[in-house]
Amino acid sequence: MTDNIILNIEKNEKLGTISVYRDGVEFPILTQNANSGHRPYLHPIIAPDGNGSITEYSPGHHKHQTGLYWGFTRINGNNNLIPEDKLLDWFYSRDYKQFKKSDGTWDKTERSPEKKKEIAKAVGRDYFHNYGPEYWQLESATVLHSHGKEVSWKTVYNMLDGDGKTIMIETQKWIMKIVDGNYILDLEWMGHAKIDITINKFDYGGMFLRMPWKEGVRAEVINASKHRDLEAEGQSAKWLDIGLQIEGRDDLAHIAIFDHNGNSGYPTPWRVDGQFGVGPSQAINNDWSIKNGDSEIINHQLIVYTGELEINKMNEMWDAFVKEKT
Repeated sequence: MTDNIILNIEKNEKLGTISVYRDGVEFPILTQNANSGHRPYLHPIIAPDGNGSITEYSPGHHKHQTGLYWGFTRINGNNNLIPEDKLLDWFYSRDYKQFKKSDGTWDKTERSPEKKKEIAKAVGRDYFHNYGPEYWQLESATVLHSHGKEVSWKTVYNMLDGDGKTIMIETQKWIMKIVDGNYILDLEWMGHAKIDITINKFDYGGMFLRMPWKEGVRAEVINASKHRDLEAEGQSAKWLDIGLQIEGRDDLAHIAIFDHNGNSGYPTPWRVDGQFGVGPSQAINNDWSIKNGDSEIINHQLIVYTGELEINKMNEMWDAFVKEKT
């Protein structure tokens, strides 16, 4: 049952933010960033007991990772143009070729314009590592329900090609409430294709969560199949939970992400990187497509809580989520 906690939303047009507050509390517990020069993302998300932010923006080890966000790595590439074992080299070194010198150190040389075009065509357009205005154009950021036990908002962005033309319209609709002291966040993601869209196979891409991990910080990942930490990398599961010991806390702050059994590719495989960044990604297994004029809808629910993970309780909450959204 939803707690009797009233939430309020305040929108700041100048900053491009939509902030959620507990009624009567001065600081926001969650901020949606949605401005014209940046893809949309949630940060910070404050732990439900008010002790610490459980998201991180642009850490040194992954500058492109921005709290909780959505970004595909490869759109409309051509796998047939990529030589065997060259995908990662081309993806991460589109403009420069790395080589090993005679003294054992590495250097790089700029690729020719022709080679850059060849690689760009083969690899596709990357919206995961590129979050600026050349890729993302704000269409609207709207508060749907600003006060009550549930609040909601929506962002709409145009995803741009290299010529600045819209190839897909991305809509994120969020609903937030507090249940048993935990945040419940429902996301309906929709991609409406303006041309034929293929999301190409890659190790990650889609929803992604960056928590404030650094070397020495206690962290743990477990999925519904009980794979732990890096064992969960690439594994399909109906949910995945990550817990991290935020500075100033004695226990772990958690975010559990639920996949929905109506989503294409369910159960979705999950990315778990070496710095405990996580996210569901259908593209881990294969290419998938949205035809021109069609829309793809993907539903997720996130549970933000502190303390210990209870697997049986998490399974019950996933069952309730699926039943509610059926």
